[in-house]
Amino acid sequence: MLKVFFTGSLKEYRKRRTFYVDIINFIKQQGGVLTWDVVQTTDNRLRKGQTRLSVPEWRLIYSQMYEAMMDSDVCIFENTTSAFSTGYLAGIALSKRIPVLLLMKEGSHHTFRTSFTHGILDPYLVIGEYRNQLELYEHIKNFIQIYLSEANSKEIHIKLTPLEKSFLEKIARNTNSTRTALIRKLIKDLMFSLRLKDKQDTVQKQ
Repeated sequence: MLKVFFTGSLKEYRKRRTFYVDIINFIKQQGGVLTWDVVQTTDNRLRKGQTRLSVPEWRLIYSQMYEAMMDSDVCIFENTTSAFSTGYLAGIALSKRIPVLLLMKEGSHHTFRTSFTHGILDPYLVIGEYRNQLELYEHIKNFIQIYLSEANSKEIHIKLTPLEKSFLEKIARNTNSTRTALIRKLIKDLMFSLRLKDKQDTVQKQ
């Protein structure tokens, strides 16, 4: 099971709703379980006539989205219709080292062939530019399959020396964490460093 946070810009929502529904259905077909469904949540508000939300109401929505994002394995954002809110949420996810797939239609940058986003050296950011729905689905499928295999990874057993075990237990107590969580964090930090190095090497070769 892979927990997926999905959202997109609400600009021209009625025009893009069917497109978002197609993405959501494809995510589910690929084994993703949604922690946030932009269509369901937006439709619920529109059905209730909530088109003029107050600041406290928006704060509540932000809080709900943040909690859903923190409970996710990965985040997928459709950002062809660029919006500050989408970019802000993507930035938060990356700061927490949650993998992000940023989808955008090719040619949507207008002035330049690429965008500022292409210059971001973050190993957890994947930019998926597409010309048609087939390419869109291919980006989503590849992204989900990478992290689905990690989420379904089998349990392994690590033999520690008494000193290593004692040290790990001490850190776990001091950080109010578990030994497993600490080991996973160390591995994730190492993966982050290696992915960042790979991106830097790629840029230097260009």
